[in-house]
Amino acid sequence: MGLRYETTASQMRSVLEGVSNLLEQHPRVERDSVRVRFLRFGACSLDVEIFAYFFARDWSHFLGIQGELLLQIMEIVQTTGAQMAVQARTFVSGHFFPLRRNQCAGFVPDTRSGQETNEAKGNSA
Repeated sequence: MGLRYETTASQMRSVLEGVSNLLEQHPRVERDSVRVRFLRFGACSLDVEIFAYFFARDWSHFLGIQGELLLQIMEIVQTTGAQMAVQARTFVSGHFFPLRRNQCAGFVPDTRSGQETNEAKGNSA
């Protein structure tokens, strides 16, 4: 999962703790397999690793559990005030290419100081 670069350290801690608690308390998740970590400063997002094994009867049951957990993770992110990152891509001749950081949704160069900033000037992505 990727969070926007505007995410504060406090929000990141809350997301990590909330998602960990969600997975560790879920009756269909194998608790020892749960991994929720701030992984890296990605090209367009603050990358979070979310990993867990589920106990499911079949593929359909697995997809139902996964879908509900993903919705609950979205709610955790929203509750903290953080936002999911949107990675922009370029389509050229039938191939998608990820954009460089300065082409990420919400990333605007700050030409006043010669530094780059991550302000979303009119961009809600």
